[in-house]
Amino acid sequence: MSTTYNSRRSLNKCVKCSKQLNDITQARCQTCRNFEQENTKSYQSKRILAHLCRSCCKSNNNGKVHCDICGFKARVRARKRAIELKIMILNAYGGPQCACRGCSWHNQRCVCSHIDVLTIDHIDNSGAKHRREMTGGDRVGGGDTTYRWLKKNNYPSGYQVLCWNCNWIKYKHLVSPQNLDSHFH
Repeated sequence: MSTTYNSRRSLNKCVKCSKQLNDITQARCQTCRNFEQENTKSYQSKRILAHLCRSCCKSNNNGKVHCDICGFKARVRARKRAIELKIMILNAYGGPQCACRGCSWHNQRCVCSHIDVLTIDHIDNSGAKHRREMTGGDRVGGGDTTYRWLKKNNYPSGYQVLCWNCNWIKYKHLVSPQNLDSHFH
C-alpha cells in the first residue's frame, strides 16, 4: 500500500479525497464510495455486454456473468458464507442441536447436530406468514433469507433450532414431537 494511503488511514481521512471520516472502520467517505460503486457497476456491465467474465475479463461465451472457473469460485464462496451464517444463527438460538427434548434422533451419533439436518423453527408456527412478509409476498424465501433477517433484527425471540424430522412432525401434526403420543391418546 502507498504511503499516502497509510498516512490518510492513520489520520482517519478518506484515502481518495482526504475528507475527515466519522466512521473509523471506513477507508473512503460516502461520496467516494458511491462514485466507486457506480463506476464498478458501469464497468461490470460493459464487461458483460462484451461477453467478458465480470471477474477475470477473459472471454465468456457461456451467456452467464462469470466464466466457468470464476462462476465455480463464486458459488464456493457463497456456499461458505451461507454455512458460516447458518452456524452463527444456530449458535444464537442454543447451538447446533435439536431443541426437541423428545427427539428420538437426538442421542444417535452426530445425526441431530449436523448442520445439514438442522433448521430454524418459528415456535408459534407462523413461518409461512413470516416468509411472505420478509419477501413482500413475491416469493417464499426461507433458509438464507430467514437467517439474514434474524441476524439483521438482532436474533429476536420466538425461534428455536429443530432437526428436519422434528420440524416436519410439528408441521404435520401441529404439536411438538415430544407431545405427539399424548396428542393421539
